[in-house]
Amino acid sequence: VSIMRIKPDAGVDISFLSLHDFLIYPGHSGTKYGKYGIEFDLTAAGVSLAFLDMRGVYVAPGNDWSVYSNNDITGNPVGNPRLSRIEFCDFWEGVRLYGVGDTVSIRNNVLIATGARQGAYVYQTNGSLGPAGHVIVEANNGNAAGGFLKIESGRNVKVIHNNIEHSAGSGSNGAVIDID
Repeated sequence: VSIMRIKPDAGVDISFLSLHDFLIYPGHSGTKYGKYGIEFDLTAAGVSLAFLDMRGVYVAPGNDWSVYSNNDITGNPVGNPRLSRIEFCDFWEGVRLYGVGDTVSIRNNVLIATGARQGAYVYQTNGSLGPAGHVIVEANNGNAAGGFLKIESGRNVKVIHNNIEHSAGSGSNGAVIDID
């Protein structure tokens, strides 16, 4: 199971959610507990998460993604989260955001991952309202075996001023930065 799981019921709006200044440490004496450090299960129809503000969150190495977000892009076509920012966090197993909407920024973080995971994986929604846009990945420090960044779908992506160290690019197509 995930260490922290956020799963609103259908039709629930959890906008303006703030996650600030805490540590998740899933391991002790060589044993790692939990699957995801933080899981956002936004797959119920009509769920809305706008203005997520995640800052100062530290997720130590675990069994899978540090942050794992999943959205049903047919039931929630505007995307979740949207109009959101993730800043000044340390994710030791990467961050995966699936089905995000417009205007999401990932800035000033440490993005590390082992295995085939990327430091950051972002899939922008491309629902009935058209493709989401304006994802900004800026000023992060990354080192990931599966590549630093993978972005799929969407438009108007900005990848600027990042420090990428020793990323192997062993992910889906061998690229350190993969924009599909």
